[in-house]
Amino acid sequence: MTAPRVMMADTPGGPLREIPAKLLPGVAGDLSELQDCAKVKEDVRSGKLKAAPDTCIEILREPIEGDYKKDAPRDLQAKMAPLPDECAQEAADEVWLATSRTYACSYEILLINVYRTSGALIGQLNLRLVQAAELNVRSTNVELYMFAWVWDVWGSGYPSSVQGAVRACEDNCTASTTSWTYNSIDTSWIGRGTMSVNGVSKGVIRDADTGWNLTFNYPRPIFPSSQTLPVTGVAFRCDNAGGLGALNMSAGCTYSNVPATIGFSQATMPNLVWHMYDAQVSGLPGRLGSGTYLQRLTNDSLIGANRRSACPTSLTRPSGFECDEYPFASSYQGASMNGPVIARSFDNCNMPDPERTGSTGFSRCFVPNGENSAQGSTLSTAIANERLLDGDSYEIGYLP
Repeated sequence: MTAPRVMMADTPGGPLREIPAKLLPGVAGDLSELQDCAKVKEDVRSGKLKAAPDTCIEILREPIEGDYKKDAPRDLQAKMAPLPDECAQEAADEVWLATSRTYACSYEILLINVYRTSGALIGQLNLRLVQAAELNVRSTNVELYMFAWVWDVWGSGYPSSVQGAVRACEDNCTASTTSWTYNSIDTSWIGRGTMSVNGVSKGVIRDADTGWNLTFNYPRPIFPSSQTLPVTGVAFRCDNAGGLGALNMSAGCTYSNVPATIGFSQATMPNLVWHMYDAQVSGLPGRLGSGTYLQRLTNDSLIGANRRSACPTSLTRPSGFECDEYPFASSYQGASMNGPVIARSFDNCNMPDPERTGSTGFSRCFVPNGENSAQGSTLSTAIANERLLDGDSYEIGYLP
C-alpha cells in the first residue's frame, strides 16, 4: 500500500527530490438512488406528500479541511502512515492525487444529516474517508483500500452499521471486497478489495473507473433504514496495445493523464545529459518541473521525418560520435513537428548551428556512440514501464 515516490533532479548533478503529486479528477458515483431529503421535506410542508415518513437522510460532501493523518484516531494513523501527505494537504473536493502513473489517493469528508420531515435536524454524522487505488502496468487488476472514521456524531446520526464494497466499472469488470473491518475502539473501518478489468485482449485500449460504495444502515424508526453512497472514484486506462517492447507485452493499466517522469543518468551519459539540459534551458519543452512536456510519437514515418530533419545523413559525424537531437525524434515535439525547422546547438557539441532560444525548433549535438545507445535504451525501458502510448506526456529529469 506504500505509495511509490519518484526521486529525480531537475538539473544534472542537482539534489534529488520527490516528484509532486498530480491532480486527477474524481469520478462521481450515481446519486440518483439516494433519497432527496430536501424534496421530501418540501413536499411534506406543501402538503403534496400525505403519507410521509417521519424522517429522512441527507448525505453531503463537505469541503476538505485539516490533515487526515492528524485528524484520524491514533491506531488508524499508524495504519495510514504509508499514504502520501498530499492526499489531505493538497486535495480539493472530488479530486484524487497521483504520486505516479500507478498510484493515486483521495481524502473526502461526508456529512450525514438525519431530519424530521417536519424540518428539525435530529442527528448528524461527520465521516472522514481516505481511499487509495494501486494499478499494475503488467496486470488489469486494481488494488483498492478504504479508511473511514467518525470525526463527530450526535443524536440519531450514528448508524447501526456501515458496510463498504468495491464498486465495479459498468462494462465487463469484476469487483471483490476482500475485507471490511470495524474497530469499535476508535470507531473506524478499514476495507480492502480488488477490481479486475476484463476483456483487454490484444490491441484493446479501454477506459475504466472504480471506487467504493458505502451503505449506511440505521435502526428504526429512522427512515430510510439504508442508504448507499457511491464514494467519488477514479478513472484510469487499461491496454494491450503492444508497441511497448519486450519488457511489457501483457495487458496493464495506468493513470494515463498523469505525465511520466523519465530520468537520464549523468554518470552513464554525461555529454548527452548536458545537451538535453542546455536545450531545455534554452526554451525547448520537457524539463522536469517546467510545466511543459514531450509526447510519445509512434508513427514510424513521422519519426523518420523528425530524425532526417535534425540529423540528416549529409551531416558528417566525427569518428566515434553520433548525432543526438532534442526533442526526441520519437516525440510530437520532434524537429519536423515543432514549428520552423531551425537548429540550435551549444559549446562542445561540434555542430555548425548557433545558440538560440525559444520553445520551437530543435537542438542537436555530437555525443559518443555509447551514450546515444544508453539514451535509447533508457527511453525504451521507460516507455514500457510507464505504458506510454501514442500521445502520452512525459517530462525529463536527471539521475546521478
